[in-house]
Amino acid sequence: MPMTGAGLADAIFNLLAQQPWCNSTDPSAQQLCNDLGNAIVTYIQENATVLPLTLGVPTLIAPSGGGPVTGVGSIE
Repeated sequence: MPMTGAGLADAIFNLLAQQPWCNSTDPSAQQLCNDLGNAIVTYIQENATVLPLTLGVPTLIAPSGGGPVTGVGSIE
């Protein structure tokens, strides 16, 4: 499943709505969660460095004499 700002926003909103201090009927509460979700997901997708899980990633480098496979993947 791809990472989306909307998905994270829903998760944040659902957690906040359970708090007694959160007015979940106020549209600004949902807007805050949307802004946070989108900002966090965009930041992670643009800045995270992850290890690829498969050998099908073109950026992988396998040493000819053996050893660890290295490379950089991305978060989708």
